[in-house]
Amino acid sequence: MEYIAFNQTMVKKEELSIPFDDRGYYFGDGIYEVIRLYNGKPFALDDHLTRLTESAKKLDLPIQQRDSIKQTVLTLIEKNKPVDGSIYIQITRGSEPRNHLYSRETTPTFLGFIQPLPSITKSEAKVWLEPDIRWLRCDIKSINLLGNVLAKRKAADHGCDEAILHRDMILTEAPPQIFS
Repeated sequence: MEYIAFNQTMVKKEELSIPFDDRGYYFGDGIYEVIRLYNGKPFALDDHLTRLTESAKKLDLPIQQRDSIKQTVLTLIEKNKPVDGSIYIQITRGSEPRNHLYSRETTPTFLGFIQPLPSITKSEAKVWLEPDIRWLRCDIKSINLLGNVLAKRKAADHGCDEAILHRDMILTEAPPQIFS
């Protein structure tokens, strides 16, 4: 899609520049949310914004007011005019010199964009089952998805379409297109 929400502005993708000292880049210090779009309408937007807000509170991450984020999402949809796809929102703690101890004075970085969903052409999918080795705070939608990245790579290396994560005989994560 053409326009991206960056902090309080809409910018064209090719004009976007994110500072190298953003804590999301250094530490994965941020949160995200993915919202499905059906016919240009966000699915369960309020529920997703609630989860985003709760994740921010758990990380001591000050974010914009919920209504402001909602308006940004709606503006992003209006500017890009998507039909189906997903909206990705990411909020990091912001830019500051690299240090594990974060400042509460740093301004968070907000990023939002829309992307089309990959089309599914198969009626069957091969899946790879992988133990979920991610951190135990899955109630926080952290931008650090290294466990997911490694599981997807392993699935592909074994000729599978997707990875399904499990922990203690409980399914912990699977791509939604597997179940649609």
